[in-house]
Amino acid sequence: MTCPASVLASVDHAAFGAATDLAPSSFASSSGLTYARRRFALAFADATGAPAAFSSTNTLDAWLVAVGGDAGTAAAGGGVSLASYVPEVAQVRGSGGALAPAFSLSSYNSAGLTLHGGWSEVAGNRLIAAGDVTGANLTMRVGQICNGGECTGASSFAGTLSAASIAYQVPSVGPRYLAGETLFRAYVYAAGGLPSDAAEVGASSPVAFHSVERITF
Repeated sequence: MTCPASVLASVDHAAFGAATDLAPSSFASSSGLTYARRRFALAFADATGAPAAFSSTNTLDAWLVAVGGDAGTAAAGGGVSLASYVPEVAQVRGSGGALAPAFSLSSYNSAGLTLHGGWSEVAGNRLIAAGDVTGANLTMRVGQICNGGECTGASSFAGTLSAASIAYQVPSVGPRYLAGETLFRAYVYAAGGLPSDAAEVGASSPVAFHSVERITF
């Protein structure tokens, strides 16, 4: 994906089946993000990752959670942190099937959640977010996805996302900026990435990490 000169807040969506290829004509516009964001993380919340939060009339519901990112049109690696660090949420599935996403601000107490170029997952009934703050500084935040209750609306996504004492082993200090990441069972796997967000700027051949490691959530 190529970012335009200005940061867009618009969101497109498409419905597809297992045997259907996506085509550009399949996409339609949805309500945009409250804040235009680049290099943010996007998590998927449903009963698979948070069974305790989707256990009553909402067992078929699913939500997207947008975390962190940069605002403005600053050059790569020098992004302007969002004026609000509050994650945004949008329901994409209900009891009747797929829904067009309409993002709104969550109610998390997420002061200091200024990460960008990282990742976010919902697992073990928790929202987990990791990424670069500035330079080579890593932050990880963890909290109950819906403050220990049911996820029944945007206001349910609340509570405190507390700093976690988890650090990558390679490098011993670093954010794995723009790393690849996936969740598989009890582990989060992070692959590659850059030693800092500064490595993205002014370097013709920035040195990337070639290692893969896993984090037990």
